Amino acid sequence: MLLTLGRPAPARKILAKVTEDLPADASTRYLLAKAWLAEEPRTAESDTQAAEALRKVLELAPDYQDPDGVTAPVIMETIKRLAGEKS
Repeated sequence: MLLTLGRPAPARKILAKVTEDLPADASTRYLLAKAWLAEEPRTAESDTQAAEALRKVLELAPDYQDPDGVTAPVIMETIKRLAGEKS
């Protein structure tokens, strides 16, 4: 809900706690990545945190697909793009 309202910082705080409580939940990691990517202005740190969360998504669920249809290959491309943006 916080992400929908455009409040990524409070969303990240809650999602970080949930990832501690549910470390094997790929969906929570995906939402955490979205919260980092929603940060404005984006920074190298927010991109790094998002990429880290996305890598964990794929580690936990190599064939991940979110309810909106984002698939593992799209996540892989996002990770690559984030790595390229830092260069």
